[in-house]
Amino acid sequence: MWQEDRHRRIRSIVATLHSVTTDRIVDELGVSRETVRRDLIELEAQGALRRTHGGVVSLAPASASARGRGGAGRHERLIARAAAARVQAGQTVFIDAGEMALYLADALAAIEDLFVVTNAFTVALRLRAAAREGSARGPRVLVLGGDLSPHAEATQGDHTVAQIHRFRADAALLCPVGLDARHGASHDDLGAAEVARAMAGNARQVLLMADDTRLGAAARVSYWPAERIAAVFTNRRAQGQEGYDALAAAVGEIVIA
Repeated sequence: MWQEDRHRRIRSIVATLHSVTTDRIVDELGVSRETVRRDLIELEAQGALRRTHGGVVSLAPASASARGRGGAGRHERLIARAAAARVQAGQTVFIDAGEMALYLADALAAIEDLFVVTNAFTVALRLRAAAREGSARGPRVLVLGGDLSPHAEATQGDHTVAQIHRFRADAALLCPVGLDARHGASHDDLGAAEVARAMAGNARQVLLMADDTRLGAAARVSYWPAERIAAVFTNRRAQGQEGYDALAAAVGEIVIA
């Protein structure tokens, strides 16, 4: 079965059931668990679903309302708030594309005179909406130009990376698909990984936001070594993940939100 067909089937299954186990997807598609794992990582990067322990959940409007009621999304909000607490008024920060970045945008909206450089349209629009409701001295946002990503509402490519190199940021707040001690931060999409690598390389410190489903995982493209990560913000379940202790020993700090 071609990847496009698998992705279409997975989207259909998740849209119908809203919450589904990995085992069921494997059975439905008749492919290996590793193939399904790669597909789910890529679909999550596209914003089509969210991985959980043993399966995935839908990000359709019904699920969004559930997040608003304190269900799915609670960990992401707490992680984002913990990361935002490290950002100070007047600083410059990079933010890449990812579901966690939307929660981060909400958490950063009240910080005065913040300068945000991002390749994610969704982050820029979220910050603009929040700024309209709050202080006139809220974050200023610069959206990086470049090629449109085929997997996310964001830019990437050589032009995007060249623009990143023009800035020196106080922090790069990044959303890796995978994070472990051996491979560091990683992403399944090469273009997204190159954007994240450039942001990390032009920032005074690298701060990563990753829930327990991402810790211990290694995606296709490594872009930043664990020993050069200042802090990882995650949820309590991460402490039970395989590879957590090795990661904790490699990075500067792990913050449990």
